[in-house]
This record gives sequence, C-alpha cells and structure tokens, in this order.
Amino acid sequence: MNAKPLYYIALGDSITAGKGVPEGAAYPNVLFRHLRHSPDCHLENLAISGLTSGELLTLVRNRFAQRLASANCITLSIGGNDLLRRLITGHRNPYSYVRAVQQLWPTTAALMAEIRRHAPSARVFVLGFYNPYPASWRGFRTTEWLIRRLNREYAARVAGPCVEFINLQEILPRASQGWLCDGVHPTVAGHRRIAGALFDAYRKTLPKELGSGRLIPSAYRGPRGVKPKSAS
Repeated sequence: MNAKPLYYIALGDSITAGKGVPEGAAYPNVLFRHLRHSPDCHLENLAISGLTSGELLTLVRNRFAQRLASANCITLSIGGNDLLRRLITGHRNPYSYVRAVQQLWPTTAALMAEIRRHAPSARVFVLGFYNPYPASWRGFRTTEWLIRRLNREYAARVAGPCVEFINLQEILPRASQGWLCDGVHPTVAGHRRIAGALFDAYRKTLPKELGSGRLIPSAYRGPRGVKPKSAS
C-alpha cells in the first residue's frame, strides 16, 4: 500500500517562520525533510512574524482557506504574541494577562473549527508554549507555573480526533539556557528538537502498513536529558 503524498501546511508566527535561524532550519523544514517520501510531497509554510491568533483566524477564513483544503498535515503554533509578552509585566498588571487568556480560547476554538472545516481529515499538531525568560528573572517561577497551567488548558481545549498537542515547555525546558538564539526564538538545535517531537507524534498517527518515514537522528530529536550546547 502506497502512502498518499504529504501536503504539509505550517501555520504560525515568527517561531514557525524561523526567525533568527538560517533559511531551511525552522522546524517545518526539518520535519518535512524527514517525512517526505516522494517528489509529490509538498510543504507550504504560511507563517508570518508578529501574527496574533486573531489575525491568523482572519487569514484562515479568507486567504488561506483554499490552500488548507489540500492539506493532510497541519501544524499550528500561535498565541505567543497574544500572551507571552504580557507575562513579563503580569506581576504588575495580572488582569492584562487574564484578559489575554480569556480572549485566546474563543479565538483558538474558532481557528480549530475553521481548520477542520477546510481540512476535515488532516492530522493537526498544535504546539503549546515554552518559557523564554531566564531562571534569574524574579518572575521565572510564576511564569513557569502560568505556562504549565496554560498548556494544560490549551491541550484540553484543542483535543479531538486527529489532533495532537505538543507541549513545548517539556520540549524546550528552561528554554533560555541554550535553546533560544535571541531570548525569544529557538536556535537551530531548538527547532530540531521541536521537529523531533512532531516527528514522533506524526509516526504514532500512521497506519503500520504506511511505514514511519525516515527516522530523525538523535541529534535532531533532542531526547530528554540532553542539554543544549551553550551559545558562544
């Protein structure tokens, strides 16, 4: 039995767009290289730096609708511009963060509904949040707790058939210690680690007769317990 050609669409903001890393090093590109099994496979990275969840929803309803109809694999990474900027000031204005969370959930629900409307049988992988702030920052522990709760609720809200949640707080623990290139965006090693988690999740969704694609080497997968090289 031959596998259907992969048509992978990546939705997101600057993380998915690969800000701060060389062209081709972002996690969608790394993942695609290892899932591609024929010349007919296709990757379309529709990420836009600075995008919010509301702006992405508008694009999905309009400009991206026809493209999504062709997809059988979709990754979604959005919300950082809605939320994470507020965490650094949350101790001064917690209501700002609470309002942002309250606005994110209905937008996320609408996004998932639109994705499902245009690509009802696609496998959808939703990426959660990581903590970009250094452990030396006085609000680090509070931020860790907030993101942990946020990821738990996010996973519950997007749960459904053919949907997998990827908790980036687990994939990039203490992200500022070598996984980030500019204090916000993942390094090449960070993107490889994200791609590895997505690859593992994708393989679990495949029927055995279709095979499992080409294994991402351990250097790409970034297994737990392996520390990133410190940036020099």
